[in-house]
Amino acid sequence: MKKTTLIILLLTLSILFSSCEHMFGYEKYTNINDYSKIFELTEIRYDEDAMVMFPLDVEGLNVQNFYFEWGLDFVGSADVEFLLSVKYDNAQLQKEIERLRSLADGKIVHDTQTFAFEAYVLILGYNSTNYYALVDGNTVHYVMLQIVALDNINIDKNLLPKGYEKLGDVKGFSFNVFED
Repeated sequence: MKKTTLIILLLTLSILFSSCEHMFGYEKYTNINDYSKIFELTEIRYDEDAMVMFPLDVEGLNVQNFYFEWGLDFVGSADVEFLLSVKYDNAQLQKEIERLRSLADGKIVHDTQTFAFEAYVLILGYNSTNYYALVDGNTVHYVMLQIVALDNINIDKNLLPKGYEKLGDVKGFSFNVFED
């Protein structure tokens, strides 16, 4: 009797857990007034180091687009999709590019091949995590993708690296400037 009850309980729990998307939490923000809330969420990989890529405050910035989706399926790592597009004047843009170049003690990767736009990359494909900024004229698109399948991406796919679905594969391309 105890064994049967235990088996039924385990089957019920496994069905419950497998059918619940983001069972430990879900947040979605598209209103720029909610921007500061993204820094309060947990289970974002490398948050202490790589989050410096993104502006800490958007007040006074010419924000063109903001999208943030966070879902926690299991404790330890959240699915994250983030886009912040900011239009700068020429002087602001040069200052922002200099700030980006100085990140990670200057180890940020300047990439002109992997993306449709000039890119500054901290993490690409490493453990299914991506942190980068794209320079599109006077607009900088700040992007973070963490454990998001190509089919589930809601932001403009032109902002993804070439071969996004292969990033992080053993045979694929990936790097992390925070790892030696």
